[in-house]
Amino acid sequence: MDGSIIGRCRFGCKTLSILICKDTRHSDICSQICSRFKELQVDEIELTYAVKEHSSCLLETDMDVRVLHLSLCNENINAVDINVIHRGSKVSGNGEQDKMDSSDSEGNMSIDENEYLGKYAAKEGRLYLSHEWKTYIREVGQKYEGGVTEFRIKLCKYAFEKGFRFIYVKNDLKRVTAECLNKQSENCPWRVHATVNPMNGFFYIKYLMNEHTCKGRIRTRQRRFMGSKIVSSVVAEQIRTKP
Repeated sequence: MDGSIIGRCRFGCKTLSILICKDTRHSDICSQICSRFKELQVDEIELTYAVKEHSSCLLETDMDVRVLHLSLCNENINAVDINVIHRGSKVSGNGEQDKMDSSDSEGNMSIDENEYLGKYAAKEGRLYLSHEWKTYIREVGQKYEGGVTEFRIKLCKYAFEKGFRFIYVKNDLKRVTAECLNKQSENCPWRVHATVNPMNGFFYIKYLMNEHTCKGRIRTRQRRFMGSKIVSSVVAEQIRTKP
């Protein structure tokens, strides 16, 4: 196996097979699909794929493609079915047309003013590969055996999953304090403080105000790309769990 896998892209009753390599970008996949299915535009399609018990994993970013490729290579799987959904008509890879809900159309999407940080939920039946990250910052006393490095990475993943940005107030090898980026502008109270236990080197959360009062951006398919440290940690976790 040369590291490439076959993506069977299904739209309606047609299937397009493409090669996915370790350097393949999300835009490459979309461009190939739209070049063959002339009725589709890159900004009008949504891609999902199935792995084991997860039947509808989102394929939206370069990071998603990298994790997909790594996971399949570790399992010695050389092909994956990719479902292509036309968001305008909701025609999907199984050839069926779903009912169009006006609240689900990005062109008509309205955001309730009360939908703020911490209220986001993925669409029914779909799980982001990062769905467990919401548990990484949970309670006072939570332990991080990897010390300050593990705590920082998990804090970044938690913020990414919840859809907010933070700033460090204190950040050294013995203590880390972070606040919501909107603390000054909107007086948001979210704050976490963690310190090292000198006896074992573990980090522990000492204080946590885990609520946001600021208006947050609900996650859409135009999510920002992750930082290189988060991507690297995702890849490392995949290798550890599936050597």
